Amino acid sequence: MRKVTNIIILLISIIVSLNIYNGQRKLIVEEKNKLASLRIKEDLLKEMVGIEQRFSDFKKSFKTKDNYEMIGTVSNLAEQAGLKINKVQPLGEEEEPLYTKSKLKIILIAKDYHSLGNFVAYLEKSLDLYKVESLSITSPEAEGRIEVEMVLVRFTFKG
Repeated sequence: MRKVTNIIILLISIIVSLNIYNGQRKLIVEEKNKLASLRIKEDLLKEMVGIEQRFSDFKKSFKTKDNYEMIGTVSNLAEQAGLKINKVQPLGEEEEPLYTKSKLKIILIAKDYHSLGNFVAYLEKSLDLYKVESLSITSPEAEGRIEVEMVLVRFTFKG
């Protein structure tokens, strides 16, 4: 009889300990899920801070309405020449006594050299005074197109 009682007590102990173990295991899984969720939130917050900083830097480069106007003009001229704009990056302005220099880095995709020449011709015909400060042409693996990176300077005279 004592053996039966000991076996019953042992079985009850095992069942109770398994229930406790399963309960603790569920809590551990929940805590791991919460920790993973917090890590994801932390990563997103870090990414948001980085994006806010880049936005702030980009916003500073658009100090004046002139930059918007310059980007609009260059975009229209590129479209007229049949070029696709891949990237536009304002590089700031330099104040001189008689004029202001506005710089713009632009990456274009052209079908051929002729369309690039048309774009430069449109810049020359523009009412604004533009200078091509640098020009880099690459031909990627895909045939039938060229990639052009150029820095344009627009001179705006004061007065």
